Amino acid sequence: DDLAAAAAPSSFTSEVLNEADSAPDADVAMSDANAAAAAAADDDDGNDKESTDSTDDLQIPDDLEDDNDDDKDTPPADPTDAIVQAMTQKEEGNAAFKAGDYTTAVRSYRKGTTVLKPFNKSNTGDDQVKSLLLTLQTNLSMVCYKQEKYKMSRDVAGKALEIDPANVKALYRRAVALRKLGDAESARADLRDALRAEPNN
Repeated sequence: DDLAAAAAPSSFTSEVLNEADSAPDADVAMSDANAAAAAAADDDDGNDKESTDSTDDLQIPDDLEDDNDDDKDTPPADPTDAIVQAMTQKEEGNAAFKAGDYTTAVRSYRKGTTVLKPFNKSNTGDDQVKSLLLTLQTNLSMVCYKQEKYKMSRDVAGKALEIDPANVKALYRRAVALRKLGDAESARADLRDALRAEPNN
């Protein structure tokens, strides 16, 4: 992605913002204790059809949930177990995304996020928890975009930016969602911030 070209007002085209990663990320390293239990994979592209989307707790609208959803279980008390569970959910989400099963991908990414959230209260989690949360949230934002849930995509990317305000992937995800929502100026601002964070990207 040429963020330099995208961030310039005269170069800000729908062509730049319509390009999106089409595969989820694999950049979260596991600690030695977790390495044997999990592997990685992550990521992009979508006018929200619902204006009642809520992302305060990354809740997914009812039409994206399954009656048999079992994510209401008590999250693990041990951070290591939570990370392993979240990595498993991320991998399941990535596999579902690659298969075109966006509903399952949303559910998996949301479950992974729900498991980790207790370990990052007030953004105080360790780097591994934050990194995995960022990956899950940027992936979730991408899937919402693919489902044309642009407001949800924007809001989930915003949640990722609460963890890391300079996260280029989250800035890009929010920018493409903002563009679809008709807010080209805010999208441009996010792309400029992304360019400042990673001038060579």
